Amino acid sequence: MAFQTYFSVFLFLIEQYSYLANYYYDRGQIDKYRACFGNLSSVFTGFKASLLGGDASDSLIGSIINILKIVKKKDFVGLDRSGLYEKLNKKIETFEKLRDDFKNLASPLITETPENYSGLSFTLNIKSNTGEWIKEKSVRYAVQYQRQNNSQFFEVKEWSPAITVQERACPTLTFPRDPKTVLIFRKFEMGPFNQNVQLVGTLRPTQMTFLDIDRDLYNAAENPDIRIGKKEAKIFLRNGADLSVVFEKGRSVLHAAAKSANVFLLIKSLFHVKFPGFNVFDDDGYAPIHIAAQAGNAGIVKLLLNFNAQVNAKTNHGLTALHIAAEKGFILTVQNLFESLKINLYEKDENGFTPLHSAVKGGKEIMEAFIKKGVDDIDIKSNNELTPFHLAIINNDLEVAEVLRRTNKVDVNLGDTFNMTPLHYAAMLGNASVVNYLRMLPGIKMNIVTKDNNWSPLHYAIFFKKTRQPSNY
Repeated sequence: MAFQTYFSVFLFLIEQYSYLANYYYDRGQIDKYRACFGNLSSVFTGFKASLLGGDASDSLIGSIINILKIVKKKDFVGLDRSGLYEKLNKKIETFEKLRDDFKNLASPLITETPENYSGLSFTLNIKSNTGEWIKEKSVRYAVQYQRQNNSQFFEVKEWSPAITVQERACPTLTFPRDPKTVLIFRKFEMGPFNQNVQLVGTLRPTQMTFLDIDRDLYNAAENPDIRIGKKEAKIFLRNGADLSVVFEKGRSVLHAAAKSANVFLLIKSLFHVKFPGFNVFDDDGYAPIHIAAQAGNAGIVKLLLNFNAQVNAKTNHGLTALHIAAEKGFILTVQNLFESLKINLYEKDENGFTPLHSAVKGGKEIMEAFIKKGVDDIDIKSNNELTPFHLAIINNDLEVAEVLRRTNKVDVNLGDTFNMTPLHYAAMLGNASVVNYLRMLPGIKMNIVTKDNNWSPLHYAIFFKKTRQPSNY
């Protein structure tokens, strides 16, 4: 039991530090990632050394095996008729296998690191105070080999010496030749203050020079001050910045421009060979139309649709732009999506929810827009057979519930997978005003029972009133 606890602690620490390492890495917090890398290394090597030791005799597992073997040789074991000898043999075999498995356990940590840049020069005629290149700030670089998955952790090389920004921006870095793909990170410093670390580019195998400008174009595209963003983007493009480079989560300049509503860069990207019809997807399956819908940029959504963006394109979780805009409550964005002749109002996400389900969260105005658009299947069900009316009741939103009910297409007694009706949910959640609203509806059935336990809404009201904390009354 003690050994199992010890091993469980090891697995728990590895899992937690791995989660934190991935969390910080995805957010560009490389210094915190490096700290987690160090913790992972300490845990892995420390536990492995204590379990295996230098040889079989001084390890924890070795000690356990030796004790079991000593006990097995005792006279009383041979005389025992309860199968103790066989049990001890099985225990020994189990620990020997565990020892061998642990010996062969590969570390997720890869300490091999590429060499940092060997030369740096400012060759472009881009003046400082453009983008992040503020005069008197210091800039540093760090490098790392590209990892293939989230279970691998490559060490990040220490930061380079600080270079003070003077008259120019966007240097060219020279690196030693390397047969592997290298990631380049950058951070600016001003006194004791550090800006967030950013991935600035990728050095392909055997590539030796790197122009640090593409990330600046991305940052300009993301700038909410569109006037400044456009001005800086023109400078970076004129000096060779690449529109097609992707950064964290596989997002490109197009995604950034869709978020900030930078029309200049969107139009500029339109004629780029890698962006046909703006249908380029990030690691989560988001195209620019999803990003624009998420930001409520109705005009950008319309622009994208005019240039053949896929209106029904889905993210990795099955969300369309209409799902996203409806849930956020962006009425103009929803209306612009409705204008597309190709729009499918009944597309389902991975949980079977349609945009009409999402509209419940968007509020009364959004729901009215869907009804006006002519959605017919008001009681459309999700994978768990939840209807939009179910969700309105669960959200305690009587305005949306009433918009749905007034269509005269809602069956207020419909059950989900477990035959939970809207009244069951209202009773379970304990909202008296919602329960009273449902009780007064024509045709409501008060005594429908669920499939799993044959409970009526009254059962749920009584049970959850008893288990609810006093602060919730």
